[in-house]
Amino acid sequence: MRSRFFAFLLLGGALPVAAQPASLLPVPTSVRTGTGRFSIDSTTSIAITGHSDPRLERAIARTLARLSRRIAQPLSRSVSRTATPRSIAIDVAGPGMLVQGIDENERYTLTVGADGTTLQ
Repeated sequence: MRSRFFAFLLLGGALPVAAQPASLLPVPTSVRTGTGRFSIDSTTSIAITGHSDPRLERAIARTLARLSRRIAQPLSRSVSRTATPRSIAIDVAGPGMLVQGIDENERYTLTVGADGTTLQ
Protein backbone atom coordinates (compact mmCIF):
# COMPACT_ATOMS: atom_id res chain seq x y z
CA MET A 1 0.00 0.00 0.00
CA ARG A 2 2.78 2.40 0.90
CA SER A 3 4.60 1.81 -2.40
CA ARG A 4 1.38 2.58 -4.32
CA PHE A 5 1.11 5.88 -2.49
CA PHE A 6 4.68 6.85 -3.43
CA ALA A 7 4.08 5.75 -7.02
CA PHE A 8 1.01 7.98 -7.10
CA LEU A 9 3.09 10.92 -5.82
CA LEU A 10 5.77 10.35 -8.45
CA LEU A 11 3.29 10.00 -11.32
CA GLY A 12 1.20 12.91 -10.06
CA GLY A 13 4.25 15.17 -10.22
CA ALA A 14 4.78 14.24 -13.87
CA LEU A 15 1.32 15.38 -14.98
CA PRO A 16 0.63 18.94 -16.15
CA VAL A 17 -0.93 21.16 -13.49
CA ALA A 18 -4.23 21.33 -15.40
CA ALA A 19 -4.49 17.54 -15.18
CA GLN A 20 -4.07 17.56 -11.39
CA PRO A 21 -7.44 18.50 -9.89
CA ALA A 22 -6.15 17.13 -6.57
CA SER A 23 -4.24 20.40 -6.14
CA LEU A 24 -7.62 22.00 -5.41
CA LEU A 25 -9.15 21.60 -1.97
CA PRO A 26 -11.65 20.28 -1.40
CA VAL A 27 -10.96 17.94 -4.30
CA PRO A 28 -13.58 18.58 -7.00
CA THR A 29 -15.86 15.77 -8.10
CA SER A 30 -15.52 17.06 -11.64
CA VAL A 31 -13.52 19.64 -13.54
CA ARG A 32 -14.81 21.20 -16.74
CA THR A 33 -12.48 23.61 -18.47
CA GLY A 34 -13.80 26.36 -20.69
CA THR A 35 -12.44 29.30 -22.59
CA GLY A 36 -12.60 31.92 -19.82
CA ARG A 37 -9.41 33.32 -18.32
CA PHE A 38 -8.77 35.32 -15.19
CA SER A 39 -5.39 36.55 -14.07
CA ILE A 40 -4.75 37.60 -10.49
CA ASP A 41 -2.63 40.71 -10.01
CA SER A 42 -2.54 43.85 -7.87
CA THR A 43 -5.81 45.09 -9.45
CA THR A 44 -7.78 42.01 -8.37
CA SER A 45 -10.35 42.59 -5.65
CA ILE A 46 -12.86 40.51 -3.70
CA ALA A 47 -16.61 41.07 -3.55
CA ILE A 48 -18.99 39.21 -1.25
CA THR A 49 -22.28 39.09 -3.12
CA GLY A 50 -24.10 36.61 -0.89
CA HIS A 51 -24.12 35.71 2.80
CA SER A 52 -21.23 37.08 4.85
CA ASP A 53 -20.07 36.34 8.37
CA PRO A 54 -16.82 36.66 10.38
CA ARG A 55 -15.72 33.12 9.46
CA LEU A 56 -15.94 33.92 5.72
CA GLU A 57 -14.21 37.26 6.20
CA ARG A 58 -11.30 35.59 8.05
CA ALA A 59 -11.01 32.98 5.26
CA ILE A 60 -10.90 35.75 2.65
CA ALA A 61 -8.20 37.61 4.62
CA ARG A 62 -6.08 34.43 4.81
CA THR A 63 -6.58 33.75 1.10
CA LEU A 64 -5.63 37.30 0.11
CA ALA A 65 -2.47 37.13 2.24
CA ARG A 66 -1.46 33.80 0.64
CA LEU A 67 -2.23 35.01 -2.88
CA SER A 68 -0.28 38.20 -2.29
CA ARG A 69 2.79 36.21 -1.25
CA ARG A 70 2.35 33.76 -4.11
CA ILE A 71 2.16 36.40 -6.86
CA ALA A 72 4.67 38.69 -5.09
CA GLN A 73 2.33 41.67 -5.45
CA PRO A 74 0.22 43.47 -2.88
CA LEU A 75 -3.51 42.82 -3.07
CA SER A 76 -6.20 45.10 -1.73
CA ARG A 77 -7.51 43.84 1.60
CA SER A 78 -10.79 45.73 1.19
CA VAL A 79 -13.85 43.67 0.36
CA SER A 80 -16.85 45.17 -1.40
CA ARG A 81 -20.45 44.06 -1.81
CA THR A 82 -20.48 44.81 -5.57
CA ALA A 83 -18.66 42.64 -8.12
CA THR A 84 -16.68 44.12 -11.01
CA PRO A 85 -15.01 42.39 -13.97
CA ARG A 86 -11.66 42.53 -12.08
CA SER A 87 -13.04 41.07 -8.86
CA ILE A 88 -13.62 37.58 -7.60
CA ALA A 89 -17.26 37.49 -6.51
CA ILE A 90 -17.88 35.16 -3.59
CA ASP A 91 -21.52 34.11 -3.44
CA VAL A 92 -22.22 32.05 -0.31
CA ALA A 93 -25.79 30.80 0.16
CA GLY A 94 -25.71 30.74 3.96
CA PRO A 95 -23.64 30.17 7.09
CA GLY A 96 -21.62 27.03 7.64
CA MET A 97 -21.85 24.79 10.67
CA LEU A 98 -20.87 26.36 14.00
CA VAL A 99 -18.16 23.73 14.36
CA GLN A 100 -16.96 22.46 11.01
CA GLY A 101 -17.63 18.74 10.72
CA ILE A 102 -17.81 15.91 8.26
CA ASP A 103 -21.34 16.93 7.22
CA GLU A 104 -20.20 20.43 6.18
CA ASN A 105 -21.22 21.25 2.61
CA GLU A 106 -17.96 22.04 0.79
CA ARG A 107 -19.45 22.01 -2.71
CA TYR A 108 -18.36 24.90 -4.89
CA THR A 109 -18.44 26.15 -8.46
CA LEU A 110 -15.84 28.48 -9.94
CA THR A 111 -17.07 30.28 -13.05
CA VAL A 112 -14.78 32.47 -15.15
CA GLY A 113 -16.36 34.60 -17.84
CA ALA A 114 -16.12 37.90 -19.67
CA ASP A 115 -18.14 39.65 -16.93
CA GLY A 116 -15.94 38.39 -14.08
CA THR A 117 -15.18 35.44 -11.85
CA THR A 118 -17.64 33.94 -9.37
CA LEU A 119 -17.03 31.41 -6.62
CA GLN A 120 -20.30 29.86 -5.43
